[in-house]
Amino acid sequence: MKDSNLEDIKIKNGFIIPDGYFENFENKIMKQIENEEPKVISIFRRKYFYVASIAATILLVIGGYLQIETI
Repeated sequence: MKDSNLEDIKIKNGFIIPDGYFENFENKIMKQIENEEPKVISIFRRKYFYVASIAATILLVIGGYLQIETI
């Protein structure tokens, strides 16, 4: 078997950057940022979820109480 030395092994970088990539990089990013619209999160949907979870909890408590009373 051939004795190899770590210093003899040459490692090539697998990543290649195209020529002129960083020359227009900032302009490309700024165009993407300008075109994106901010995401709007509705407050009413959260409020609906909050109210529905409270209603479900109340129904479970009442149902549990009625179940215990019938035993």
